[in-house]
Amino acid sequence: RSPLATLSMMAAVAIGVVGISFGIWTMFIKSETGQPAPRPFQSVRMTSLMSGSDVLDAKLSPDGRYLAYIKGPSGAWSLWVRQVATGSDVQILVSQPVPIRGVSFSPDGNYLYYLGRDPETPNYSALFEVPSLGGAPRKRGFDIDTAVNFSPDGTRFAFIRGVPPNEQLLVIREVETGQETVLVTTKLPDVLAQIEPAWSPDGSRIVAVVTSAENGFSTRLVAFDAANGSEEPVTEPTSRFIGSIAWLSDGSGLAATTTAIFGGSSQVFVFSYPMADRYQVTNDLDSYGSVSVSGGNAAIAALRTSRASNLWTVPVEGGKARQITPRSSTDFIMSVRALESGMISFSAQKDRHVHLWTMNPDGSGRSQITSLAGSSFSSGVLPDGRGLVFSHFAEADSTGHIWRVDLDGGKLKRLTDGAGEFRVALSLDGRTVLFRRTDRPRELWRVDASGGEAEKFLDGYSGVAQYSPDGRWLVYGDSVTIDGRNRTRFQIIPAAGGEPVSSFIPPGNYGDLEWAADSSAFTYIQTTDGVQNLWKQPREGGEPIPLTQFTEGRISNHEHSFDGSRIAIHRALGSLQDVWLVNADGNDPAAITDFPSGQIFALAWARDDRTLIITQGEVRREVVLLSQVSD
Repeated sequence: RSPLATLSMMAAVAIGVVGISFGIWTMFIKSETGQPAPRPFQSVRMTSLMSGSDVLDAKLSPDGRYLAYIKGPSGAWSLWVRQVATGSDVQILVSQPVPIRGVSFSPDGNYLYYLGRDPETPNYSALFEVPSLGGAPRKRGFDIDTAVNFSPDGTRFAFIRGVPPNEQLLVIREVETGQETVLVTTKLPDVLAQIEPAWSPDGSRIVAVVTSAENGFSTRLVAFDAANGSEEPVTEPTSRFIGSIAWLSDGSGLAATTTAIFGGSSQVFVFSYPMADRYQVTNDLDSYGSVSVSGGNAAIAALRTSRASNLWTVPVEGGKARQITPRSSTDFIMSVRALESGMISFSAQKDRHVHLWTMNPDGSGRSQITSLAGSSFSSGVLPDGRGLVFSHFAEADSTGHIWRVDLDGGKLKRLTDGAGEFRVALSLDGRTVLFRRTDRPRELWRVDASGGEAEKFLDGYSGVAQYSPDGRWLVYGDSVTIDGRNRTRFQIIPAAGGEPVSSFIPPGNYGDLEWAADSSAFTYIQTTDGVQNLWKQPREGGEPIPLTQFTEGRISNHEHSFDGSRIAIHRALGSLQDVWLVNADGNDPAAITDFPSGQIFALAWARDDRTLIITQGEVRREVVLLSQVSD
């Protein structure tokens, strides 16, 4: 079953009130008198309800009087309730060292429900109940992968549960007895997305997001009969990803957030029911999520996010971090790679598409090397600076394939041509590309980087595959069942394939597994009492060894230098995020950046081990109310 997802970090934004009217498609329905009637939320006024650097999730109460929200930072998650009319806040759940997510109100507004790590099995999520005005949390369910959504009478709730290797279940649970009924089970190519379902106001149906890997990746809304699970399509398949849904209180449609899969900004839409017409409510460069609707369709609440980031370089032997890209309010730089020539490759958005770029280490010579419509990212660097191997998801149908390109943008070539493929790893010699298929996610496939027929490499793959720095080994994740619980296991096999030579099972709260530079071991992040440290696991087995000895703070990711002498760590203390260096044995920790605000998204060592390349910027979030405006 699915582990608890890791919460992302958020950055600060000032509280303000914005009055904005959005134009949407002028689509009308007929009233009983035959006269055109405006669509719900055809014209809206946007009001900022609250904002903050650490607002992670939010949900409006059914009567619209209260807003429940989760805030960070990582390692200090807490649950709050705000009275919408007065702006006063009450802390419902004190800071927790483990992530919490997926907040929901009961229909009467008396209780809040949220997801947290199960105390006995930390790689599973559990459901907790707490009074809306504060009190002791009570565990109400186990192995629940999405926020729960209640029946109108409040006696049952629905949620999605993932079951390895590839099943997804729509489950109904009785609140008082805990009895569960599996209403729907899906298998590939159709899969229930792990997104909170939506129970209709009349109680007769539950709408869920269904994804498909057949004939290109697509999503659609499906209404399932709450009594027998029979299905009714609400929308046609679309190449846009549907990220959150909520019924309008009169049952006339659903509010939803949708975005181009793997690129673009997520906007608020309304899908009418049962006609399934779609019309847009917001239209800007920000992204929206976590929609909820107040009673009487008075307002839609949504979490609004804007991002901007830049590339920095910092000398590891001392000196100030230097920004090498111009600051922009709309430019969001994503993954970054150091090339053997000293140049930098990265992915960044332009004209709502994501492309691959290169630049000199001083920021000069920025050059766009891909121009495919859609999103290009997850690049691997071919040896000797010959080019990049990358994933691209097409704008037309959101189908992913593996491509290669020279660093000057020439010799662009597609390497795969299936139902959808995503690059996982590139061998040290640059000859073999490992990838996963959307229609067979538990298999790992390989193709020659120069082209040719793809072939299946192994079964049982589960999310991680990395070649060792010496090129001799491959580690990949699979799943095992221990005492009736699913656990992640890492298998080490020869790079060319074959039987495992060793394996290990990490702790349930591990993160960011990386090879050590000499290929003899692995390092990973482990959380203990809310504090994160690095641990070392020998490749050939044995007990893990603690490396760092931090007594506070969180670690998001880490990178070994090429010579193996040092480890760069992305570490947070309170709201401040910086890069730290430690020796390979974990000793002599020291911060090498001093950012006054913002967050770090990625870091990479330059090939000479003298400089670190950092992606740093801001993520601004606010909860907005979209209120209907009468003509």
